[in-house]
Amino acid sequence: MMKKFKMILAIAMFAFISNANATDYKDIINANKAARGGKAIDNIKTIQTESDFNIMGTLILMKFNADLPAKYALEISQMGQTVKFASNGTDIFASSAGQSQDIDAKEAELMVLQFPDQLYFQKNALLQPNICTPENSIVTVDTLDGKSYQVLKVKQSELIEVLYYIDPATNLEAAYGFNILESATDSELNQQLAQIGENKPIYIVKEWMNVEGVKFPKTVEVKIGEISGTQSFTKIEVNKKIDAAIFNK
Repeated sequence: MMKKFKMILAIAMFAFISNANATDYKDIINANKAARGGKAIDNIKTIQTESDFNIMGTLILMKFNADLPAKYALEISQMGQTVKFASNGTDIFASSAGQSQDIDAKEAELMVLQFPDQLYFQKNALLQPNICTPENSIVTVDTLDGKSYQVLKVKQSELIEVLYYIDPATNLEAAYGFNILESATDSELNQQLAQIGENKPIYIVKEWMNVEGVKFPKTVEVKIGEISGTQSFTKIEVNKKIDAAIFNK
């Protein structure tokens, strides 16, 4: 009888722990939302940003436009040349000098590892909590630069798990990291993913900007393997009209 009682107790404890872990991510999201701006976040329909991306002594100018939830256009300019990566909500493409080319969805997923504007402003599980489910989200504890953080891990696509390091003092993101996953069908892609994973991209938020009552990253330290740099946002605007043509080929 005692053995059976212990077994029942163990099962009950396991169920309690499982349920607690399943709901922890909601507590993280709710606390972060309150710190970022509360209900003001729900009113955001469009976002427009401009930033200077200084990396390895090279200046890259970036413009990002998003019509939430699915449309976006990221323009990257360097040495007089501009490349645009965009989605009209269905198709994803790259264009430059009057020519355009469709981008595979998996390739588009990996863009965020190099140019994370979508992660900051659009595909952010903290700003768009419907991205999170009990199946794809867990909360762990980890250290970064010697400091301990709660880390919300969200498998946001087939290939990427995003790590949101939460500052316990502010409930804001201290950094964004990534776990690179394997493709179930593409062995050639897996070789590329392994190289990316070795570099362990991480984006550390150094400064925040308040826009219409909502906090957004203003200055971000970039670390990709041995490469380091800084992305500084010079403009962030919300709910301004965006020319729909920018999302088309």
